[in-house]
Amino acid sequence: AGLDPTCLNVNTFSFPQWKHGAFTHRSAELRHRAVETARTAVEVAKELGCSTVGLWLGADGFDYPFQVDYRRHWDYLVEGIREVARVDPQVRVTVEYKPKEPRTHMQIGTVAKALYVVQEVGLENVGVTLDMGHALMAYESPADSLCLLTRAGRLFNVHFNDAYRYWDDDLIPGVVHFWETLEFLYYCRITGYAGWIGLDMFPYREDPVEAAQMAVDNLRALLDLAGRIDPQELERAQETMDAVATQQVVRRVVY
Repeated sequence: AGLDPTCLNVNTFSFPQWKHGAFTHRSAELRHRAVETARTAVEVAKELGCSTVGLWLGADGFDYPFQVDYRRHWDYLVEGIREVARVDPQVRVTVEYKPKEPRTHMQIGTVAKALYVVQEVGLENVGVTLDMGHALMAYESPADSLCLLTRAGRLFNVHFNDAYRYWDDDLIPGVVHFWETLEFLYYCRITGYAGWIGLDMFPYREDPVEAAQMAVDNLRALLDLAGRIDPQELERAQETMDAVATQQVVRRVVY
C-alpha cells in the first residue's frame, strides 16, 4: 500500500490474564508472557520496516493503598523494558506515560517517571512517547514536558489529541487547549523534533474520516501559526519574565 508503519504498539493491557499487571505481574509465567509479547513485537517491527515499538503499560500500576510492593514494581518494569530493548538495538522502544486509566494509578504516570525509567534502563534505543492528552491529565505543560525529553535526547514519538485534563478524552487536537497546542508545536519546531506526529483520538460519535481530517487541518494551521512566531522576539520578551510582554508577541500572530 506504500504506507510507512511509524510505531508498532504492544497490547499487554486489554486481556484478562494481565488484569493485575503485565510487566509487573507477580506470576513469573505471566510476566514472562508479557515481556515475550513485546520482544516478538520488536521482531515483527523489523519485518515491517518499522523503526519503533511502543509500550503503553496500562495494566501495570495499582488501585488501592498497600495493594502492591512498589519496590518490586519498579524492579520488574525496568528489567522488562530492558529485555525488550535488547532484542535489537536498531529498533527503538518508546514508553508512553499516563496518570490513570485503566488503573487508578499507572506506574509510569508522568514525564518525570517515564524519563527516570528510561535513564535507569540505560540503553540508547529506549525513549518516551509524549501524548498531549496524557500530559494534560498529569497537569503538565506539554511544551515543558517536550523540552525536558528533548534535553535528555529521549523524545521518540508524539501523539496529538485534546482533553479537559480530568480524563483521557481523546478529542480532536486544538479544540479545547488551543494555546497549549500552539505552544507545543512551536517548541516542536524550534527544538528540531523530526519524528512523527500521530493522532491518538477516538471519535465515538463523529464521522471518523471527517474528525481525522479536521485534526490534520487543525495541526497544519497551528504549525503555520507557530512558524509565524519570531523566536528572537519571543526570547527577548521571555527575558523580561513579563507574561504580558510574551503574550503580545504571540497574540499578534493569532489575533
